[in-house]
Amino acid sequence: SYNGAKTKGRLRANDWEIEAWKMWKPGAEAEVIYSYNDLVEKYMDEGRPKQAALWNILTLNKHFINANLNDLTADSVNQYKKTRRNTKKKGGDYIKDATIRRELSTLSAMINFAKLEWDWKIENPVIGRKPPNSKGVVRWLSVDEATNLRHSAKQNKRAPWLIDFIDISLVTGMRKRELLHLEWRQVDLKRGLVFLNPEDQKIEKYSTISLNLVARRAFERMKEYIFENEIKTVYVFPSPKVQGVYMDEIKKSFMRVCDAAV
Repeated sequence: SYNGAKTKGRLRANDWEIEAWKMWKPGAEAEVIYSYNDLVEKYMDEGRPKQAALWNILTLNKHFINANLNDLTADSVNQYKKTRRNTKKKGGDYIKDATIRRELSTLSAMINFAKLEWDWKIENPVIGRKPPNSKGVVRWLSVDEATNLRHSAKQNKRAPWLIDFIDISLVTGMRKRELLHLEWRQVDLKRGLVFLNPEDQKIEKYSTISLNLVARRAFERMKEYIFENEIKTVYVFPSPKVQGVYMDEIKKSFMRVCDAAV
């Protein structure tokens, strides 16, 4: 009918006017909504996070699941820190700032990855708001303490690999992260060398560490342990629970031998 055609014409004219206005007015285009859920899904697929980051993501999910990244602000980050600081672990202790810093570092890495790789138009409110690094206390073990620690580790049947971890740590000075991430391709027992990657070191450079007889024997024992337990892995210290990944954490086992060594 005439009236129906007239109404459709008016609507179409309105649509043209709206589109023309959007083109004329800068920034008038519809805002793209970026969700935290999409961020995690894409980052898991393309960012290839390591095991430690995966644990951090699981914790972040509890707080940010279904969140709109466009609405992520300084208040969001500060609220996360407050919530985590008021959270108790199974042992009864509160979550420490060092843990919160690692979690927020993972969130920051995901956001930066999205901005760089996918051109997401989002801000990174984590920058400048992570808890500061703990200065810690530098302490060296005495000969007696090291001897007692090794003896205690040898008696620990639940973690037979721990004595090798301790021996390599004591004689090379390698950090926990460096050892847990270490792959067999980085170990040259014939020449007595370990090659470290930049991402696992604070100096962020390639470096080599010489191995003495104690360290070489520890590496050989780890090879035997992996072979005897039929573990398929590229890592020197593989996870005893999940095939193909490195050992994520040794704190509980290490604390048990430390308590027994006192």
